[in-house]
Amino acid sequence: MTEPRQPASVDTVIIGGTAAYHLAFDPGWTERMVETPFGPAGPFRIFAVAGRPVAFLSRHGGEGRLGVTPPFINYRANVWAARALGARRILSWNSAGSLVRSLPPGSLAVVSDLIDWTRRRPDSFGGVLRAGPGTVSELFDPDLRAKLVRAAAACGHRAAPGAVYAATEGARLETRAEIALLAQAGAELVGMTLAPEVFLARELGMAYGSLCWVSNYACGVPFDGPEQRLFGPEVGQLMFGIMRRLLEEEANQGE
Repeated sequence: MTEPRQPASVDTVIIGGTAAYHLAFDPGWTERMVETPFGPAGPFRIFAVAGRPVAFLSRHGGEGRLGVTPPFINYRANVWAARALGARRILSWNSAGSLVRSLPPGSLAVVSDLIDWTRRRPDSFGGVLRAGPGTVSELFDPDLRAKLVRAAAACGHRAAPGAVYAATEGARLETRAEIALLAQAGAELVGMTLAPEVFLARELGMAYGSLCWVSNYACGVPFDGPEQRLFGPEVGQLMFGIMRRLLEEEANQGE
């Protein structure tokens, strides 16, 4: 299978997770669907940040509600379309449950590594591998990781600079025993959306960076106070604002 071909226009694609479907955009953006060998992807919203075109995709759909749950997202179509738009990198946000007390609900963490516990999701385009031998060992781009930390700080929030994320199949939540096993393996966060998205992006040679919003403690993790699951519209606004700040700072520094 050949790689997606289209005149380069968009350098960065932002893939929004939790509460991305609540975002309201300023006038001036255009909407675009992209046909791929894996089905249609989009709609992408194309807009400018500091004069540079950027594309945004809500991973779970739009219209103010979560329309597609993680096991049923067409990850191959989304990532293929991002490359077809010309993107050389993907910035994403992903919500996660915490396996450690140092990352309580409401905190932020940049993902540094991944445990893939998904089972039924296609994780390759069929061998279109361009990123070289570091594809798995350097899943999450170090430069993007550092920039996400700085952008979060510029927005008034501390983001842990590195956390191990375990991706599970879903759509059910994990059992207490599964969480205990993942914790023994070194996982600090658990969620359902990073795999296979990051593998597909790396297969097509795109850099990838993920900022996680900690929505709750995972099953069986001891905590003080009432149980919390934080998924409100303000989450999407915060995460999109951090992504936008990263792009603005790059423009100010001439990158």
